[in-house]
Amino acid sequence: MKNNKGFTLIELIAVVVMMGMILLVVFPATSRLLRGNENKKYDSYYESTQEAIELYARTRRDELGGIEGEGCVDDKKLSELKSYDYINEFKDEKDVTCLSPGDFTTDRLAALGIDTSKQYVNVKISNKKGKISVDYSMICVRNLNDPSITSVLYSNLIERKGTCEVYIPVVTNSLINEIKEKYTTYVQGTSTMNYVTGNPNNNYVLYSGIVWRIVGFDTAAKTIKLVTDSSVATISYNNITQDNNYSNSNVYLWLKNIFLPTLRNTDKYLKEVEWNYSNTTANVSSPIVGGSTVLSKIGLLNNFEYLKSANFINNGKKTWLISTSGTSAWSVNAAGEITLANVLNFYGIRPSVVLKENINFVNGGTGTINNPYKLIGDTSANVGTTLNSRYPGEYVTLNGILFRISSVYSNYTKLVATDTIPIDSNIASTIPYITSSYYNSVAGTIRLHYFNETYSDDTFIGEYLKKWAEPIEDILTEGDFCRRIINRNSSQTIECPPEDIISTKIAIPMLGEMYAVYASNNYWTINNSAQGKMDIITNDGSARDINVTELSSILPVVVIKNDAIITGGNGTSSSPYTIE
Repeated sequence: MKNNKGFTLIELIAVVVMMGMILLVVFPATSRLLRGNENKKYDSYYESTQEAIELYARTRRDELGGIEGEGCVDDKKLSELKSYDYINEFKDEKDVTCLSPGDFTTDRLAALGIDTSKQYVNVKISNKKGKISVDYSMICVRNLNDPSITSVLYSNLIERKGTCEVYIPVVTNSLINEIKEKYTTYVQGTSTMNYVTGNPNNNYVLYSGIVWRIVGFDTAAKTIKLVTDSSVATISYNNITQDNNYSNSNVYLWLKNIFLPTLRNTDKYLKEVEWNYSNTTANVSSPIVGGSTVLSKIGLLNNFEYLKSANFINNGKKTWLISTSGTSAWSVNAAGEITLANVLNFYGIRPSVVLKENINFVNGGTGTINNPYKLIGDTSANVGTTLNSRYPGEYVTLNGILFRISSVYSNYTKLVATDTIPIDSNIASTIPYITSSYYNSVAGTIRLHYFNETYSDDTFIGEYLKKWAEPIEDILTEGDFCRRIINRNSSQTIECPPEDIISTKIAIPMLGEMYAVYASNNYWTINNSAQGKMDIITNDGSARDINVTELSSILPVVVIKNDAIITGGNGTSSSPYTIE
């Protein structure tokens, strides 16, 4: 029988020594491998973060000086870009957070062993003549909320060199230099402003998705005055105090609080100037000076300015001009004449702005309607961006018809059709209670429900629009519509009473709806001003009420989901955005 013997002490010591030698060789290599794998995760996150910041720069070119801007901006932090959903949190380790130096207090940086005597870049986006580059610093820390933790898992710190200016476009292709020569044959000097007269066909400017006309320019101040090529809404001049004091009117509040915020980068493009609303009789020879003024980035033309440029401004529609005091206000009638109108009337409104000095335009613009001047930095959307990142006034094609962006909210975007739609008898015939006497498929008109003078999804129009919109149902969501005329409240803001708000996916325009002004036919609005009547917008751009049993056309307004993606087009009427 074989005798089993255990290891001797010397053999055990030898095994332990050999294992120790193996560990001396393997453990450092294993540690290096683990550290390398961990660093690869941070490197990968760093690279994906850089890609995200570059995406941010590309999709927000208009905020960063445009494709030909030159300069830089470095006031962004990773935490801010995370809030925009451009950058995700670091996900591989639940207790690791990656942030910019600017997201930490000085004491916390010191606790992390970082030299606080130096300034570090947060996110620096540089753009030199269209070439965008990105630099940023990132610190990854375990247990961010535990101040006793001082170990930094990963950091990439770029020292800031000097002061980084906010983006300023290169001063080339100055629009003022272009037009002061081109319009020599059209201008007449009055004070420091030169007014474009006659009937030029090369004074069109595309800004913030809207076509404007140049009406005057100041060669000393190097500024340019614009007016929209057509009305952007139909509103009353002042249906509250019932006088025409411009500084206390619905018109001014609407321009300042509703329209102006929809324009792109007003701090960059628009100059705050005095708007003169003195009650001066129309006179083509005498500019309006002195009297009442209001300081603003937005306003209306006064009667003198209109007369100087009437040959190309007049479009046969009723519009408001700027005025003061009394119960009537200056306006332009359908014949293009300046006249006084009751402030309770609903007329079109054509906003006017003044471009800042030395605003530049993109090479190739000639100022014509088909090739307007395009301002540097005022870019269209990239394919793949969301529709709610765009601006009111831009065009979208949907369900076979042309729309404009009416308003952009945090959770949806409204589109308003550019013209009335014909009534499809096949759709109308499927709606209970609707007979052929209730609609006209040729003129595209329909009656409201006899027994309902308040708009809802259950009116004839509501039922019809729901069926009409079935092909685009997947991209629609519910949005708010106001069924009463929006008035000013005690806080001097224009808003709708909560009890008059309805939520629906598709409806018809409200009075004051952006870009719901002109159409081939008179069309219904969602508002009613008297018992048994609803307001319509007429061919001359004004509004009036008619009986709910009468016929009028339909102009759809649709509410688009937040995640609708732009798949093509540049947002103009000739090349509208397509979405999915």
